[in-house]
Amino acid sequence: MSYRYVARIYRYLAILGVVFGVSIQVASAAALRISLAQDIGLGTWNGSAADISGTSDACIYHDASTNYAVKATMSAGSYVINSGGNTVAVEVSFKGSSGGGGSYTSLPYNTTRSFSGADQSSISCSGGFNANVKVNVTEAALGAAAPGSYSGTLTLTLTAS
Repeated sequence: MSYRYVARIYRYLAILGVVFGVSIQVASAAALRISLAQDIGLGTWNGSAADISGTSDACIYHDASTNYAVKATMSAGSYVINSGGNTVAVEVSFKGSSGGGGSYTSLPYNTTRSFSGADQSSISCSGGFNANVKVNVTEAALGAAAPGSYSGTLTLTLTAS
């Protein structure tokens, strides 16, 4: 079974224009599903000494267990967004809770991390959320970036754990 959800991120930086896509895949015999609450917006960077980041709550459903695993990759072969020949590094993290609770776990490129808390009774999490995805761009990466419109596609793969 495979489930794919694509969300686009359209937020523009004062110096950089960013178009960021998120693709979600599920690979398992069990019924698994991930859906994001909204597109992930990176906001606006105005040259200040601060990172920019965007998050989205997510609903994770798994009919067989509350345990699941997440792996993240990007189309560029590493965590970068591109504008022509220029790149800007991004960081990706995930937490098995929504909103302000819990702490993020870094998702190293192409590495599977296990989480718990999947909803087993409702494929839509009864209209709520039980996880969160975060994309961060450091101030150092932003400061070193050439002006341009940057884009990339993040793929999250969900498997039984």
